[in-house]
Amino acid sequence: MKSRTFLAVCFLLVVSGLQFSHADVPPRLPHVKPEAAGMDAGRLALIDFVVQRGLEGDAMPGAVVLVGCQGKIVFLKAYGDRQLQPEKIAMTTDTVFDLASLTKPVATATSVM
Repeated sequence: MKSRTFLAVCFLLVVSGLQFSHADVPPRLPHVKPEAAGMDAGRLALIDFVVQRGLEGDAMPGAVVLVGCQGKIVFLKAYGDRQLQPEKIAMTTDTVFDLASLTKPVATATSVM
């Protein structure tokens, strides 16, 4: 009898938890033209130049740049490769980056500013 009660309680907990599982998904930000957000498209075009120089100078194998303004995405682009070995795989805008061990440099840079 105790095991049936335990199983019933576990079942109810799982079922009640399912209703909140969708709450973890953040809403998608809308994409708009830079002018619609009050930004200059010409200045955003300079991002291509800067990132290409970094790729050509081997400063980085790839990058993803996102510029947002007023809750909207005005620029989103992937550059270069996300993997070089054993085979090259192109960077995508949904590539997940490992941000391990960035606490010290980020905290230092912010405190210096």
